[in-house]
Amino acid sequence: PSHDRGGGGGHQNNNVASVGASGGGIVMINAHTICGDSLSISARGNNAALRAGNDGGGAGGAGGSVRIDACSSASVVNLDVSGGTGSMCDGGHGPGGGGGGGRVMLHPALLQNSAPNLTFAVLGGKAGTVAPANTNGAEDGTEGLVTALCRSVEPHYVSIKQRAQVGDTIMLTLHSIVTGK
Repeated sequence: PSHDRGGGGGHQNNNVASVGASGGGIVMINAHTICGDSLSISARGNNAALRAGNDGGGAGGAGGSVRIDACSSASVVNLDVSGGTGSMCDGGHGPGGGGGGGRVMLHPALLQNSAPNLTFAVLGGKAGTVAPANTNGAEDGTEGLVTALCRSVEPHYVSIKQRAQVGDTIMLTLHSIVTGK
């Protein structure tokens, strides 16, 4: 039989599996400045809604993508591309895995000019369980990613004020070649 299984469908041979949940979709914003009170932008993956019986559980939906090509934000912006939770399961079979976290892509100027106004949730969804609280091998989704858009950025050079080696976390300062700032 054909089933809509979204992010990951459960195995079925007794007609009591659950379907995978839908992913978070895509949000794209192209503006000079983001204004408003406190804004929330969500492209979360859905949780697997049904509990599987004596078959496998469906996975949580993967987090979506948010792309913001803006230079600054005059308000707090909460971005959420977390994955959804996998389905629970009865009968000792496998529950659904968690959906992976999505991706947030931001203009570097937005990251540099408005970092205190931005919050991110890119968490992987939790795996479902077989009662009582056993994942039976199902895994949580992996964490998503926040990255800078680079396509529309003017040329920059990087100032590194400390000695660094592979694996170090350091603060980088970008300077515009055009303006020197």
